[in-house]
Amino acid sequence: LPLWFYVELHTFTAPSLHVVVAAMTAAAPPATATATAKVSAEEEERKVEPRHSQFGNMKPPPNRSFLSRLLLLDVSSVVSTARRKGKLEIQDVSATRNTVASDFEQFSRIWAEEQKRPKPKLRKAMFRLVAPMFYKALALQGVSTCMELLGPVLLNQVLRAIELRQNGCLDGSAVESGEEYLCYEGVGYALCAAIFVSVFLGAVGKNEAQLLFMHAALLTRGAMVSAVFNKMMRLSCVGMSKTGTGMINNLAANDTEQLLVSAPILVNVVYGPVFIAVAMAMLAQTVGPSFLGGFGVMILVLLITSKAVGKTMQLKAAQLKFSDARVKLTNELLAGVRIVKAYGWEGAFRKEVMQIRNAETWQTRKMSLLMCAVVTVILTAPVLLAIVTFTIYTAVANNTLRASTVFTAVALLNLIRFPMAFLPFGMAQLVGISI
Repeated sequence: LPLWFYVELHTFTAPSLHVVVAAMTAAAPPATATATAKVSAEEEERKVEPRHSQFGNMKPPPNRSFLSRLLLLDVSSVVSTARRKGKLEIQDVSATRNTVASDFEQFSRIWAEEQKRPKPKLRKAMFRLVAPMFYKALALQGVSTCMELLGPVLLNQVLRAIELRQNGCLDGSAVESGEEYLCYEGVGYALCAAIFVSVFLGAVGKNEAQLLFMHAALLTRGAMVSAVFNKMMRLSCVGMSKTGTGMINNLAANDTEQLLVSAPILVNVVYGPVFIAVAMAMLAQTVGPSFLGGFGVMILVLLITSKAVGKTMQLKAAQLKFSDARVKLTNELLAGVRIVKAYGWEGAFRKEVMQIRNAETWQTRKMSLLMCAVVTVILTAPVLLAIVTFTIYTAVANNTLRASTVFTAVALLNLIRFPMAFLPFGMAQLVGISI
């Protein structure tokens, strides 16, 4: 447990520190007059020069070992420095090996190659920019998925070992069922150790995959923001009049921000269906044909949530159109504020802006109400799924509930809950990014 907590703490602390470092300024605190008088001429020359010419005032990127990269041990020194000094300054953290400028240059080369194709697509160029990182994250997420599916199997074996030691190991039923290995000495310790290893590997794989996904999203976001502003600086007056500052602002701020929001969810699009299929197959092996009741409930919930999420995306698209119109009108109003004040047009412009704002707010309200309904269905679905499954298992099939059956089925249903909840959202986010 301490080791697992250590991994969880370091993995989720690292992205937060990266955000803090990105928001920090490079200004150093001024030295006092007394300290300045004591500085020698050589130290003054070194003080004028940056600490690291290649990385500015930041430390150079550290050469981390495999264990340091796996457990993010370099975060500990940053946390200790922040605790000791009470604040973090730019010279207290290490620079990254990649910069936004280098990422934009790499994206520009990829996009130039993509434009030579008959039908160039921006999302293909974005994917090629982070493809190695994406595949590595998928592999780690696959390891985590396998470890999560292994948990209910090991739990079932532990419960079966307890049941057989109470009865089966004495009357010979364990031999008849082919589970005599559960009666051996030391099997319980081995199963407990296997559970610990599976949980540990699953936590490490999942957290490392999430960190890589966030890193890839940050890299892509930086390249996209740079590409938008680079294109904006090269637009002519006619192009600027057709584009508008509202659209540029949405592209650079809102649309690119969706990459960060979508990064933790998009992995469910890849592993969600496979995870649900394998978990349902394991549930069928545990409770028999009774799993079909829960399977029907799951399909019904997926259909409802998919339809609701699709409607939500339509409302989001309509809301963004009103946002573009509002930002464009507001910028035009601010640019010509003297003329507006001179002719007394404040009331007319205020009425026009508020009309667009009310329409935007109405779309947001409908989207929020629909999302509340979706969340309610998603939260109640696992309970309803368990009720239907066990009702059919006991009342219809006339089976006897055993601890190994109940706890294993409940563990599988709990595993299905997360991918079943986020699979529609992941598909909607994928569609939104494609648009």
